[in-house]
Amino acid sequence: MKTGLKFFPETLKNTLSEIGKIRDAADFVEIMAIRGTDFSAFDNIGVPVTVHAEHHDFGSNPADPKREAESVSSLLFASEVADRFDSPVIVVHPGFIADSGCSVQQAAKVLKSIGDKRIILENLIPDFNGKRFLFYDPANMEYLVRETGFSICLDASHAALTAEKTGKGVLDFYREMLKFRPGYFHFSDTNLETRDDQHLHLGKGNLPVGSMKNMIPKDAMVCLEVQPDLPGMLKDLEYFRTL
Repeated sequence: MKTGLKFFPETLKNTLSEIGKIRDAADFVEIMAIRGTDFSAFDNIGVPVTVHAEHHDFGSNPADPKREAESVSSLLFASEVADRFDSPVIVVHPGFIADSGCSVQQAAKVLKSIGDKRIILENLIPDFNGKRFLFYDPANMEYLVRETGFSICLDASHAALTAEKTGKGVLDFYREMLKFRPGYFHFSDTNLETRDDQHLHLGKGNLPVGSMKNMIPKDAMVCLEVQPDLPGMLKDLEYFRTL
């Protein structure tokens, strides 16, 4: 199992003076492909890179025809960043329902148009900050997986929060999500009763992280998507590996 850490570009730039610690501890880093970033700063970091495409906070929403050009631009940029680092994976949020014009069919159209087989679709949660997301349980994930041919990035916290919001057992629901045979995972902790994706350091919430880890393939890639303080992130890597 390979374990890595997620960074926004600015955060990673701020830790380049300690890149040796990251290189020694992490098998890879996942970087958010934010347009306008000079990624040459990371050309020689000496650790494999995976890519996360921009999501709704950056204007992308593959499900919205009014945002199609913006979404395509964002996804093509993520592909360029992945090319730069020879990344095997591009994590993508499939989108949300902003109004009656949005649809899962539109999301499938946009995602397929990129033509990049490295894309994997991240499961989300039913709703957050007034947004209704598309891709959160097997029933509404089947269509996009079938239509695009893409695999999924299984986010453990998102799956647990979806189970909590929909009245299902966390581990039973997580096991159900594994039917998509993901090879790439996001892990963080959260307090389920808040129904909020808190991105806590491991052990700071009540997610059954050990039980969830023990269900996943031994050859999986697991990215820890926790609060971005390097000492805490490095402790999380060590802790996760002991579970």
